[in-house]
Amino acid sequence: MYLLSEVQGSDPGTYTVSLEVSGPGGTDTETKTNYITVTTQIQYNLTVNTEGSGSVTLDPAGGTYNAGTEVELTPVPDTGWAFNGWSGDLSGYSNPATTIMDTDKTITATFDVDGDDDGISDAEENGGPNNGDGNSDTIQDSDQEYVATFHTQDGTNYVTLESAAGTTLAGCSAVSTPSANGAPSDVTFSYDFFNFTINGVGVGNGTALILYLPAGANINTYWKYGPTPTNANPHWYEFMYESSTQTGAEINGNKITLHFIDGQRGDDDITADGIIIDQGGPGTDSSISGGLPDNGSGGGCFVRAAYGR
Repeated sequence: MYLLSEVQGSDPGTYTVSLEVSGPGGTDTETKTNYITVTTQIQYNLTVNTEGSGSVTLDPAGGTYNAGTEVELTPVPDTGWAFNGWSGDLSGYSNPATTIMDTDKTITATFDVDGDDDGISDAEENGGPNNGDGNSDTIQDSDQEYVATFHTQDGTNYVTLESAAGTTLAGCSAVSTPSANGAPSDVTFSYDFFNFTINGVGVGNGTALILYLPAGANINTYWKYGPTPTNANPHWYEFMYESSTQTGAEINGNKITLHFIDGQRGDDDITADGIIIDQGGPGTDSSISGGLPDNGSGGGCFVRAAYGR
């Protein structure tokens, strides 16, 4: 008697099997219709191209992936260059970005010259509001080391960061809102999150950064995902201004002033080293009573207590 336990084939499907049994009494053959189902793992190819000077790292590494695999793509610009968006089967400006392998894909990362080393290309900044002068100081943002103008991660809006004179910005980028557990359920992050580093703060000193959102932005909160001095594990917490720590966000229409102290709440490296590292995002909290702050160019300053420290 023979037992058929496995069928191998290149095409998935359901197969009819014929079983032949031989013994002293003779031979008997029986056919089983739709008896065995054969499945094969479908794989897709990911082709990554670059324009300009830079490269892209893939996690997991490779280029051929099983169907359904989530791949993270991180653009790595060469010195003096900056990432300036995805094209092909991926769009936007998120850094890093992810894609689900559900077909063969070709993705291109574009890199352009970054004259002020803030992580944003000159071409990206020059295309921003007010002809590349997002903070309206009559100087091109691409010529200022403490100002950066760039797209939100979905490519639909521009934002501008302005740190204090005497400091410099680096590593500026737009990223997706973190998907970690504990996200505030009542908050909508219409502009997702932003990464930036402020250099030259001075060890243990305080500084401020202004985040300019699009005109008409209705924002009433600012949240972060990262460590704090009281909890070294990355976690969600609201980063509104606290007089006790002199850190947090003050919201005035479409302008948000972020107050930091080196090594304290809001500084993601929680180390007094003269550098502020931030990942955070402005949001709209539907649970807040009393309405949103004024969305004009002046007035409407909005300060309240923060939660989730």
